[in-house]
Amino acid sequence: MSALLCALIMGSTIQATPVASFPLFASQPVVCSAAADFGMFMAHRQGKGITLAWTMTAPGEVAYFSIQRSYDGEYFEPVEDVQGDGATRYRYTDRNVFPGFIHYKVIAFYHDGSIMESPVETVRIVSRK
Repeated sequence: MSALLCALIMGSTIQATPVASFPLFASQPVVCSAAADFGMFMAHRQGKGITLAWTMTAPGEVAYFSIQRSYDGEYFEPVEDVQGDGATRYRYTDRNVFPGFIHYKVIAFYHDGSIMESPVETVRIVSRK
């Protein structure tokens, strides 16, 4: 049903798929890019931490953001949640970082239950200052 809602919002067509190919229970929220997009997402070293900055094209529809971090680029862990306050620009500083390659992404959770993931940004920390 959520895929149908996304298709209707985005004005796209829907292809018929045999019912047997759908899982009986959906374990992941539907990713739908109709509502808003990440206009920009970047991560950079700042002092003893890493600062993330991002913008949203339609921020009023975002309930909250989940900041995600990974040291191997494959398995991400939640760092913190940031409330969506209707702003177009957001910033977060992760002060608990260690040397190595650190990968970040932000997941926007919408009021309708859909989600949108930012691209992954990678920062290399040579040593702690």
